[in-house]
Amino acid sequence: MTLNVPIEYYAACCGRAACLWYCQPAGGATLRIQSKKLRAILVPSFVIAFLTTCLFLPVKPALAHNSSHQTSLSSSNLASLVDPFTGTGQQADSFFHGGNTFPGADVPFGMVQWSPDTSSNNDGGYSYSDSLIHGFSLTHLSGAGCSTYGDIPFMPYVGAISDSPASNPNLYRSRFSHSNETASPGYYGIKLNSGVNTQLTVTQHSGLGSFTYPSGQVAMMLVESSGSASGVSASQVNLGTDTISGSASSGGFYGASDTYTIYFWAQFSQPFATKGTWSGSTITTGSTSASGSGSGAFVTFDTSTSTTINVRVGISFVSVANAQANVNQEDPSGAGGYGERGHPDQQYSSRSQLP
Repeated sequence: MTLNVPIEYYAACCGRAACLWYCQPAGGATLRIQSKKLRAILVPSFVIAFLTTCLFLPVKPALAHNSSHQTSLSSSNLASLVDPFTGTGQQADSFFHGGNTFPGADVPFGMVQWSPDTSSNNDGGYSYSDSLIHGFSLTHLSGAGCSTYGDIPFMPYVGAISDSPASNPNLYRSRFSHSNETASPGYYGIKLNSGVNTQLTVTQHSGLGSFTYPSGQVAMMLVESSGSASGVSASQVNLGTDTISGSASSGGFYGASDTYTIYFWAQFSQPFATKGTWSGSTITTGSTSASGSGSGAFVTFDTSTSTTINVRVGISFVSVANAQANVNQEDPSGAGGYGERGHPDQQYSSRSQLP
C-alpha cells in the first residue's frame, strides 16, 4: 500500500459575494491510494465528512429590500417576481457585508447596466442604507465583492457649476429617499431631493435616460469620463452640438493586471445651451474636449419649452463609432428598453416610450 498525501487546499475568495473552494496538489504531487480496501473506506468517509460539514455551516438570511407586493408563483410572467433591490443591503456582523448587487436597469446578458452609485461606494455600486447618490454609471458587476466598472457616470444637477467635480465631488451629490425610488426588470426610476426625476431603461448595448428638471432653474448634466470605480489610466471626452462621446481605460479587478477601454456615445433630445469641461481643479467653459484622470464634461439645457431632457447612449469595448452604431441599431428612435415604466409585471419584450 502506498499513500502520498502532499495536498494543499486553496481558498480563492475574489469577492465578498461568493467564494470558490478547490483543492490542488502542491508541487504537482498527487493523492494516490493504491489499496482498493483503503479506497473503499476513505472515499465514503470523505463524502460523509463533507456533507456533514455542509449541514452545520451557518446560514445567514438573504439581504433584500422587502417588496410591497407579492406575486403568485403561478404567474406566466416570471420577470414580475424579480426584486432588483435584493442583495443591496448590508449586514454589519458579516465579513461579506452584503450581496454587492445593483438595482438599476439591465436586461439578460446585457452590456449596459445603468444604475445609481451611492456615496458609500459599495462593491456593487449601491448600498440600500445610503442616502446620497453621486451618479448613474453605465456599467456594473453584480455580486463580485470587489469594486469594478462604474464607468461613465451621468449626474443631473440643478444649478450652475462652480467648483470642479474632480476637486469637490460632494457638491454635486444629491440626497434621495427610497419612497421616491422604484425598480423593475429593465427599469429604474428615482426623484432626487434636488427635484430631478430620473428614469432609466436599457437594451443590450444602449440605454435611454429621461431627466425632468424643476422648472425655472438651471438644468445641468455632468458626465464624468474619468469616474470609473477603480479609477482610470486614461480618459477622453468630446462635446458636439447635442452629443457627448469619449472613452475610459480602467481595470485592475481585485489587484489583477487586466485592463479594458470602454467607449461611449450619447445624444440628447435638444442642443446644449452651454457646455464646457473640467480637468483636475480647472473648469473651462466653452471647451469641447478634455482628457486624463479627473476630467469630464458639463452641459446645460434650455427648459423653457420642456423641462424633460432625454438622452440615448451606447457603449462599446471597440470604438466610439461602434458605440454610436449600437445605439442607432438598437434604439434608433429613442424608444427605450425592455422595462415598462411603472408596470413591473410587463414582459421584457415590451418596449415603452419614456416621457
